[in-house]
Amino acid sequence: MPPIKLISWNVARRKGCEEQIEALGSEAPHLVALQEVERNAMPKVRAALERHCRLRFVEASFSPKRASALSNGHVAAALCRHFKQFWRGKPAATKKLAFFQHPAKGHKARRYGVVTASRWPSKTLAIPQEARPPWPERFLSVSVASPVGELELSTAHIPHGSGHGWIKVRTLEAIHRYLVRKPNQPRIFCGDLNTPQLETCDGITVTWGQRVDKRTKTLMLGRWRDSKRWHEAEWDILRGLAKFDLHDVFRRIHGYRVQDYSWWGRVKKDGKPVRRRFDHVFASTCFSPMSCRYLHLLRKKGLSDHSQSRHVFWYRGERPRSTIAARPLF
Repeated sequence: MPPIKLISWNVARRKGCEEQIEALGSEAPHLVALQEVERNAMPKVRAALERHCRLRFVEASFSPKRASALSNGHVAAALCRHFKQFWRGKPAATKKLAFFQHPAKGHKARRYGVVTASRWPSKTLAIPQEARPPWPERFLSVSVASPVGELELSTAHIPHGSGHGWIKVRTLEAIHRYLVRKPNQPRIFCGDLNTPQLETCDGITVTWGQRVDKRTKTLMLGRWRDSKRWHEAEWDILRGLAKFDLHDVFRRIHGYRVQDYSWWGRVKKDGKPVRRRFDHVFASTCFSPMSCRYLHLLRKKGLSDHSQSRHVFWYRGERPRSTIAARPLF
């Protein structure tokens, strides 16, 4: 069995996706996971994946009914009127918190979803109600009939906390509930998780629910209420999935001595760019990673603000295992 090549990439809502996917074709991947795909671009995405990458089996997270409702401008306008009328006279902090927690908030952000593509037949897996994120179009899990047998590929695009608040936490918690089940087939989970805030060469991971005290240089929880819940939601994904046979492939290969980044933001006042490793791939131990790299060329060309995450695996043929008793979900 030849190695399996996976590419995960946030395409940054580009409607003209032809150049992006044509660049993907040069890598000849077997599996592709795309995040932040524009709903209206799906026909072009599907055709381009088959033409340039020879990936015939494409699954998307969009629901036709939900997509048509969210694209209706009248619905968006009604939502805005509702919040203006209902919260008139309320304290600004109260309005902001309620707006962040409302599942219908962010109608513009909900025009984007995630996509998987495979050279082998695939089908979308049903997500149980208790593990369904507030924005279901941000998470997708498929079963792929690969030459090594059935494998499960899941991908997610976590909403960023600065713009969507607790929607991010609830999404992380829901995905964690889905992934912490007894594995009965090899699994890969990847995507743009918008976390962590920082990783150090000493192996310390700082979530967005934590802060570093500038005076004592110690790690502390954030100053706001429920910062512990925020921290735990991110930590359970970044570090907790290893208990359920889903390991961070980049750290499994490179450890913490190697520091690389998948997202570049604006340059700060001191001239240094904001850089984060937001894009991750977690895989079962039956996948033996050969290489794991962030490919920065297409980002530098302006095709996205994220770098591609390219992973190559050998399949060792062992049954997936979990180190602790998993909680039943089905």
